[in-house]
Amino acid sequence: MLEVNNLSAGYGSVMAAQGLSLQVGAGEAVAILGANGAGKTTAVEAIAGLISKTGGTVMFGGKDISKHKAGAIAKAGLSLVPQWRELFPTFSVQETLEIGANAAGDRKPPELEEIFTLFPKLKERRAQLASSLSGGEQQMLTIGRSLMASPKMIIFDEPSAGLALGIVKTMVASIKAIQERGVSILLVEQNLDIAHAIASRAIVMSAGRVAWTGLMEEAKESEAVKEAFFA
Repeated sequence: MLEVNNLSAGYGSVMAAQGLSLQVGAGEAVAILGANGAGKTTAVEAIAGLISKTGGTVMFGGKDISKHKAGAIAKAGLSLVPQWRELFPTFSVQETLEIGANAAGDRKPPELEEIFTLFPKLKERRAQLASSLSGGEQQMLTIGRSLMASPKMIIFDEPSAGLALGIVKTMVASIKAIQERGVSILLVEQNLDIAHAIASRAIVMSAGRVAWTGLMEEAKESEAVKEAFFA
């Protein structure tokens, strides 16, 4: 589904991600792990077209999207759930979801009831402004907005950030349910337990580069992974 080869990206003269290569198969969940400042967000924002790439290629569904802008990438079926949600504060829950359908391209967006089945709280809050929601509800809305584009793959950037434990459990369950529908997942996380609950493989980044790759089951026991997190 997604193939990234030797990707480099950054801000100005600072290369926050260098030489990143990864693959995500159809219906697969893969995690990008690493400490703060490892280059994880830079990497996925470059993949999603939000920042420019300085090198490497990105293939999605067999097509080269390396030079595509974020809007075109979303319409191709690759959605990003950003770390800080980036919702329009004066839009209602329903308006936010309906706007998400604009990125569906030639795919049929789901009915609102499908989103409300996954996130019943959003149905209760459908007329409320996004700014009035709790952090957990805003995260549900951000995920629901991405699902309205009927994506083939979703990138989740630190979806557990700032959420209470109970909400994190709900979020993990929702991501697993999305994968079970056949949507590929690329998950950016710092928490190994959360990543282990969702992903089958892991790529660990340190100082902008890949420090380790392997099965998620092996990540907790790897000295290279521990060093990448705590060195």
